Amino acid sequence: MQSYTRFGRYSYVVGGSEEIARLSGIAVDRFKILAFAFGALSACLAAALESARLGLGHVEIGANQMFLTFTAVVIGGTSLTGGSGGVVHSAIGVLILTVLSNGMIYVGVTPYIQTAVRGVIILVAVIAANWRLRARLRVIK
Repeated sequence: MQSYTRFGRYSYVVGGSEEIARLSGIAVDRFKILAFAFGALSACLAAALESARLGLGHVEIGANQMFLTFTAVVIGGTSLTGGSGGVVHSAIGVLILTVLSNGMIYVGVTPYIQTAVRGVIILVAVIAANWRLRARLRVIK
């Protein structure tokens, strides 16, 4: 969807620079409304599937999922400052995080330690990404 559809290409351009997208002829305001509507529709679908899986509806069902999402995206190599990344990279990050989490559960690691390990992974990934950026900036000077 990201590479082969107009919606995916537009989202990449608008996410990179709204001004460049506007100068390219994209109706940025209309596209942002459509993108947020698509995001809301996806969130509604995910909530309905999670409620069906658990057999109940509750406001705090996905309360702890945001940290896992950021961890998976960062493990996949997507920069938190923007400019690089993609859906495939994020999917690989999800697979790595799932294997790691299942391994920690299998070994018997407590949930608190699992959260700490995920935090350390995010810290290392962000430091590594910034280290690469710093090295690239040193070469430019």
